[in-house]
Amino acid sequence: MVLTAESVVACRPGAHHELRFDDVIALERWGPERNLIGRCGCNVGIAPASYRGGQRLTLAVDEAVPAELAFDGPDLAPPQLPQGLLRNHGSARAGQRW
Repeated sequence: MVLTAESVVACRPGAHHELRFDDVIALERWGPERNLIGRCGCNVGIAPASYRGGQRLTLAVDEAVPAELAFDGPDLAPPQLPQGLLRNHGSARAGQRW
């Protein structure tokens, strides 16, 4: 993870994704973890325990994103699926655990 004054960059072997702070439309907080949601529909998850200095990373992201865009994940209501959306089409037995 790379943090600049303008963006956060998630780095993985062979790939990276940059999300500019001015393109962030929401900051989801789950305890110490963060999920930045971008205007294009992308997201960058931050688990501070995965990084040396991860608490500083979380604080820097919190400061970079306007407070009015932040919300606590546990405050979200679970999604309500339209009745009949999930059907058993014979590929699984009713009551089977996944």
